[in-house]
Amino acid sequence: MSFEDDSSTKERSTIVLVGGGGHCEVVIDIIREENLFDEILISDLPENLGKYILDVRIDYTDDLLEELFNAGVKHAFITVGKVSLDDRRKQLYEKLKTIGFKIPTIISSSAHVSKYAIIGEGTLVGKGATVNAGATIGRNCIINTGVIIEHDSIISDDVHVATGAVLCGGVTVGENSFIGSGAVLIQGVTVEKNTLIGAGTVVINNLEEKGIYVGNPAKLVRRF
Repeated sequence: MSFEDDSSTKERSTIVLVGGGGHCEVVIDIIREENLFDEILISDLPENLGKYILDVRIDYTDDLLEELFNAGVKHAFITVGKVSLDDRRKQLYEKLKTIGFKIPTIISSSAHVSKYAIIGEGTLVGKGATVNAGATIGRNCIINTGVIIEHDSIISDDVHVATGAVLCGGVTVGENSFIGSGAVLIQGVTVEKNTLIGAGTVVINNLEEKGIYVGNPAKLVRRF
């Protein structure tokens, strides 16, 4: 496929979203609300070509990303969701960086993000989320709708904090972890990397072993 003379490839005003599905819908909605880019492209698996995410058609596959970049599309964002501990989002991030894409940080205007917080490259902060003073969020994270991340918490790279989760002050979450919807992590706890915390789980002690935790209080139900 050639991208020569393609009017859709406009530097600064066009972004390619990598990955279709529900999370892609969320990102498109925020991009449109915040008027961040004039045009949105989507790259996904070959079997999804021609399908629509909202009103945006999937016209590209991941093996065409470098051609898109060379044709003038300089911004990309990962819209693959994360509901497990696979490292697909991390692999895509590294691929986009190798190609040379600029990966923005996308924050909904309905989120409350302290000017004293740090948000890493490629991270999404969704609608109604709160990130308080002194919090640090790594790169390529998803801070989903209604999440509360309190003061001085540290969220490492490639973490998904799902809808409505509450991380109290001084919580530390290791890289590539998943915090389920409605989970509560009390102040000061530390979560080991590559850990999955189930929906509604209450974490009152450090989780020092990688695995899956559920319940109130959190109990290890599967080791990795």
